[in-house]
Amino acid sequence: MDVFIPTYNESLEIVQDTVLAAIGMDYPRDRYQVYLLDDGKRPAFKAFAEMAGAIYITRLDNKGAKAGNLNHALEQTAAELVCIFDCDPSPRAPSCR
Repeated sequence: MDVFIPTYNESLEIVQDTVLAAIGMDYPRDRYQVYLLDDGKRPAFKAFAEMAGAIYITRLDNKGAKAGNLNHALEQTAAELVCIFDCDPSPRAPSCR
């Protein structure tokens, strides 16, 4: 499974919480990869992704906005299942099991 977190102009403080929560999900870590899809092309986001254990993907243009960002990532990856998290909220495990 691939977890995509697309971003454009959000702050690193907001995005990093979502990336770290995705990396820490209650799911076997060897069964998924987290991708930070940065349409803002920011070096600090690339450095953070590498430090956190996510894969950083950017593209030359911003054609198609968020849909274009996601389509570009789909061309770079090959998982059968893709989960997309907006970069603002942090995913959490349910409180009831």
